[in-house]
Amino acid sequence: MSTSAGAQTPADVRYALGELKAWLGNSAEAKAWHDYLRTTDLEAELARGDDADEVVVYGVLARYTSGQPGTERPQVARVAEAVAAWHAQLKPLPEAKLPELAAAAKETLKPAKEADLVSARAELAAAVTELDTQLRSAPDGAAWRQTLAWDQLTAQLKPGKEPDNAALAASYRELTADKPGLERREFRRARRALRRYLEVSAYAADQQSDERTAAILAAAAQDLAAYPEKHDGEIARRLGRSLGYLRRHGQTPQLVAAARRHYCQPNLYIQLSDKFLAAGFEDDVDQVSPVHQNILGTDVHGTGRTIGKLHFHLRPAKRRATFETELVGNTYTKTTGHNGPVTIYSTGVSDLRATTRFLFDANGLSALPTSSAADVDNTIHSIQANRCGPLGRFIERMAWKRAGQQESLAEEIASRRAEQQANREVDRQARDRLISANDRFRKRFRDPLLRRDQLPILRASSSERAMYVEVLQVDQDSLAASSPPPAIEGDHLLSARMHESAASNFASGLLAGETLTQERVEKLFKDFDQPVPEELKPKPDEPAWSMTFARNDPVTLDLRDGGFRVVIRGQSYTSGDRSFQAMNIAASYKIERTETGLKLVRQGDMVISPPGHQPGQPLSAGQISLRRLLTRRFENLLKPEIVTQGLKLEGDFAELGTLSLAQFSCENGWATLGWNAK
Repeated sequence: MSTSAGAQTPADVRYALGELKAWLGNSAEAKAWHDYLRTTDLEAELARGDDADEVVVYGVLARYTSGQPGTERPQVARVAEAVAAWHAQLKPLPEAKLPELAAAAKETLKPAKEADLVSARAELAAAVTELDTQLRSAPDGAAWRQTLAWDQLTAQLKPGKEPDNAALAASYRELTADKPGLERREFRRARRALRRYLEVSAYAADQQSDERTAAILAAAAQDLAAYPEKHDGEIARRLGRSLGYLRRHGQTPQLVAAARRHYCQPNLYIQLSDKFLAAGFEDDVDQVSPVHQNILGTDVHGTGRTIGKLHFHLRPAKRRATFETELVGNTYTKTTGHNGPVTIYSTGVSDLRATTRFLFDANGLSALPTSSAADVDNTIHSIQANRCGPLGRFIERMAWKRAGQQESLAEEIASRRAEQQANREVDRQARDRLISANDRFRKRFRDPLLRRDQLPILRASSSERAMYVEVLQVDQDSLAASSPPPAIEGDHLLSARMHESAASNFASGLLAGETLTQERVEKLFKDFDQPVPEELKPKPDEPAWSMTFARNDPVTLDLRDGGFRVVIRGQSYTSGDRSFQAMNIAASYKIERTETGLKLVRQGDMVISPPGHQPGQPLSAGQISLRRLLTRRFENLLKPEIVTQGLKLEGDFAELGTLSLAQFSCENGWATLGWNAK
């Protein structure tokens, strides 16, 4: 029997362990090794099979992978590989055992290695070389090289040169700018490799990295113990950053994986009912098209008018949301046919059914070829010969006779031609719709998030009653939901269940460290084809302003007890020629139901204070001045009362008008919203 990283059973581990025991023998040194490697504990867990304690197995694995001199020997390494593979197959660790796992992880901490920096630099050099090759051959390559200050980046990576991390960081900022095109694969690879090098380089240069890592692991252990009791958003965000630090630097991978398995569940669920989707797809059909075909030697010209209804049907599917549009109607034709010496005048009626299947997933919308069925009933009203007299009448009689003989075959051919024509026309319309829908999907959603490496994991499915979209918005420095979403009350045209982490993570990905100005606010709304809300328009004679968001948690949302709390964290501000330091803006709201709907009622005043400020502490003159400015700016945005206006639909869904918010609740970190027609 052989063992490898692919081993998955206790038998594989026993075999490797037996080889190790035979190699060690029975000496005193062998006993010391068995004590260090916790062989007795490992054998006890092997006896438990699939019910083995993951924490104990992880603790054993920590000894095997500790880097202690001697653990690199093949006999020890083979056991380590087998235990690691078996450990990965064990039942997920219960949430309550995560603090234990964190305590056991202390033995696995490793110092920074020069080899890690060498590897990261090689990866960066390969990614930059690939991108450089792409830019040299691309039509827009010269423009990109200038935009990215490409020569400055490549100069830092010349053999024998010690890279200037400040210069590399400037290049990284250029690669993460919100510029169309940076979502391309070659840019993403270079961006990730550059970020990885900067992280590894900073870690290697940190003289206190060992102490810092140990402190971060200890803080993570405390948060892992506290979070199950409170499920507090602040603890989750802090824990996410700690786990992200450990993950970036290759520390405690089993702990990171176990914690994220519990705390990185989907954090946004959207449900679209069949009635809602039907409103966007179903339509009356009345279109006229030319007819030009040759049937059994007769050259037919004329017009056809198709009158019918486009129906919408959801289909059950687990891997991708699936639906069909079905055109059911009739095509009425009026044609003139020419065949030799005769002209044939006829009308026809076709029963038509054309079905197109659509698929929706993380890549957008796609369609399968249309399948049609048609049944043509043609009526000849007149046959006229181009000759007069007896010869003409003879030709007409023969033509009528031949037409009768070929009627069934002609209608069969016409039916198949009608199906082909329907397939082409419906496929063309579907293609136009796909191009438009996917263009919006890419420009408004996919590409901007790809440029920031913030594209969420999206899964779509469907039943006969609804389309379901699950989203996991998370990165390596954050967590997501820790529990399933609450149930939806009643049936809604459209509903959403959002965990507080979805909003906070999304805001962090887009806003962390970013500077916002009035011009950029207006551009953001313009990019989404939306008007700037009155609350965000500048006041007359207002000086130019800017706000630079904090790098950590720029905007957070906490959903609790029938309401929510939003905190906006600014790292710095400007107003005219004045500059100000960090200040946070916070507001809490409760949801209240009125006779006309729902409204949000602010609980007290906005709280505007510097980070870490305690109630009662005095503010400086500059802080007081900034607080006045921020109060004026945000008072219209975070109003004392906000009355829900409903969801105004546009485009294909405009016929539904404005949907009213029928359900809105905030409990235990989740917001549940349901919209219905007014």
